[in-house]
Amino acid sequence: MCEAFSNQSIEFELFSPLSEDNKNINKSFKWNKIKLYTKFRYLEMILRMVFIVLKQKPSHIFTREIAIAYIFSIFNLKVTYEAHKEPRTSTANFMIKALRKKENFLLVTISQALKDYYIKEYNYEDKKIFDYHDAVFIEKYDELRKYSQNDLREELNLPKEKQIVMHTGSLYDGRGAEHFETILKNFKDLFFVQVGGTKEDILKYKEKYIEYRNIKFIGHQENATLIKYQMCADLLFYPMTKATSTYWCCSPMKMFEFMATGIPVLSSNVGSVSEVLNETNSIPFNPEDEQSIVDGIRFYLEKKEETELRAKKALQDVREKYIWEKRVEKILEFIE
Repeated sequence: MCEAFSNQSIEFELFSPLSEDNKNINKSFKWNKIKLYTKFRYLEMILRMVFIVLKQKPSHIFTREIAIAYIFSIFNLKVTYEAHKEPRTSTANFMIKALRKKENFLLVTISQALKDYYIKEYNYEDKKIFDYHDAVFIEKYDELRKYSQNDLREELNLPKEKQIVMHTGSLYDGRGAEHFETILKNFKDLFFVQVGGTKEDILKYKEKYIEYRNIKFIGHQENATLIKYQMCADLLFYPMTKATSTYWCCSPMKMFEFMATGIPVLSSNVGSVSEVLNETNSIPFNPEDEQSIVDGIRFYLEKKEETELRAKKALQDVREKYIWEKRVEKILEFIE
């Protein structure tokens, strides 16, 4: 979002705490990394940022932190808060209720389901809320389309002769790693590749699936390499489950990354995922029904022409709706 904001014809600056993770990261946009000294980092960050930002007299504050939105609204600055979930503390609940009445406050949600929630639970006016899913930098995928799948597999040491089903991302509870076994045991001619996860989680699932020879675990990768792995797949597996607390309202970037490959996606049809992925652009399945996953794989194997059409539709949907520049353009239109 910061990169996309900075590409617009506006002055943009990101404020965040300085950390070990970001101290050596350089970006094209202006980034004010604030060094914190006390153990009360959250409170210190807010107080120091308020002092710095007010001196700059910005025309608008865009934040994913409800406390930031609330405090700056008190100073009569125009504020937009991007919500990724419902308020989960009494303090957040109070702030959301108070901000509803303010003329200088707007709300962006990452799904229609979350927008509906704020309208129903907090009586927000429809005109004060804008819903827009997350997105992807499509050009990163377009750059790799000139390479053949075999060339990428050779570079990454993946089998060329196998049909590869791939999942990229975390392995913690709720991300559907338990569903890998449905594919492993029912389709032993398919080769499953898992990319990502902590060392502990990878070890856990290696032991869980030790009897299977048709799965390979690969550790965390930098984004550029991760995209190469995704582009190597024949079928991408997206097994979101209801064990994820935000399944009903989330907008995972991985969903748009998968769509951007132009490769068929076998996807859970739960919650807000179904606002984006459906029978026109993916192969939906019910994560609570093992047979549904089996049927989805068989659909992919037996109806290749149809799955290719759906993959092309997913790529078209991304280009038309789900790229970061378009997201920022629409949000700026809403703010204005």
